[in-house]
Amino acid sequence: MNYIAPGKKENIEKSVEKDVNKYLKNWENKLGNLKNKKYYAWAISDKNRFKSYTFNNGEYIGIYETNNNSEKTKFYKGKSKLFIESRELSEEIWGKGVEKNRVIIFEKLGEFETTKKEIYEKFNGGKVLQSIKRTSIDIKKVKLKEIADDNEEEKLNIEKDNKITKIKIEKRLGEINNGRFIDIKYKELNSKSLKKNNTLVKKGKRKQEENIGYPRKELGLLGEILVFNKINSEIEGLSETILIDKLHIDKDKIKSIEFYNKDGLSNYNNFEDKSIEKGCDIKIMINDGIEVDLEVKSSKYVVNKITLTFNELLNMKNNENSYIVLVHRVLEDPEITIIKNFYKLYNDNIMKFIIKQEIDISQIPNEYKI
Repeated sequence: MNYIAPGKKENIEKSVEKDVNKYLKNWENKLGNLKNKKYYAWAISDKNRFKSYTFNNGEYIGIYETNNNSEKTKFYKGKSKLFIESRELSEEIWGKGVEKNRVIIFEKLGEFETTKKEIYEKFNGGKVLQSIKRTSIDIKKVKLKEIADDNEEEKLNIEKDNKITKIKIEKRLGEINNGRFIDIKYKELNSKSLKKNNTLVKKGKRKQEENIGYPRKELGLLGEILVFNKINSEIEGLSETILIDKLHIDKDKIKSIEFYNKDGLSNYNNFEDKSIEKGCDIKIMINDGIEVDLEVKSSKYVVNKITLTFNELLNMKNNENSYIVLVHRVLEDPEITIIKNFYKLYNDNIMKFIIKQEIDISQIPNEYKI
């Protein structure tokens, strides 16, 4: 036979989530060498004590948590090894004042997540289980609908979100390729606005997204194309001059503009990033020999962190007219922020060891945020 037992979270944490071997020295002669196996425990309340005398060693027990606010619960399987009559042992495990004299020692066979409803329907005709009870159902072989681990469920949701993101990127790139111009507004950025504009992003979600099929390259390309098109539209007088004004560039003195990933617009599914060795994405040549380099960093959120490669940092070192252009919410109504060259914040000796450097935008002094 088998028995099923509802239990409180705090009791489960003390004796089912972790073993109770340290309390069992006095019963080692019956259990065997405690170093060889881990044992767990469950107590029977005094009101169920006499009912439990029909339970025997070697029978199977199922334990689940009842006092959480969620419909989800963990279900633990075990095989009873020994019944001990001891209020002292009970108090050692669960604390002083517990009204329990009979302790079940068992070997744990496994655990999984399910629902309380599933347990009630399986073991008690759909009714809430009030206390430990006999059941003819084989606990060892019992099958319950298992719930996917929260992390696994979150991973599946993120994979789905990232696929949708990629579709949106491809749609927007297709529109641009067909001649649509998407204008960009300017966004003043400081630590307070960074925090405010990211409150809707679930803690840790962005990091998870970026590790599970995140279309980073495609998002980056889209941001670069938006910036390149914006510069050209400003030069031609087709949109408000924001970028070239912030960069203090006289549009009449611009000699040429080199966009290293320009070919990506017509081949965005298979393009190769040609800017990697250049240290920037867009180079603006001015008639007087000045070169203005733009490294574009994009996100579907407000950009609050960026990663700079060694080549990008080296380019900042070699060209004081290097800028970081942040493109926020690249899939919605994009906004940009320009950050001046902040290479002087780095030590040349440290640069020898840097391959990539993650930078928190809020840690960059405001004097560098144009």
